[in-house]
Amino acid sequence: MVQISSLKMQIQSQESDLKSQEDDLNRAKAELNRLQQEETQLEQSIQAGKVQLETIIKSLKSTQEEINQVFTVVYTTFCF
Repeated sequence: MVQISSLKMQIQSQESDLKSQEDDLNRAKAELNRLQQEETQLEQSIQAGKVQLETIIKSLKSTQEEINQVFTVVYTTFCF
């Protein structure tokens, strides 16, 4: 009888441990999912930032070309 009682207690303890491990696993899965979503959002943000930078670079190049053209006109007008 004592042995059966001891086995029942062991089973209950193992079931409790298993439940705790399952809870930990579920929390870890939820955290992994959250981190994957955050990673996706960050990647999208980085991509949007790259597009903005490319637009700014194109604009700066265009502005530099205009400055160069104006400088050339001014230089040729007043230096010759």
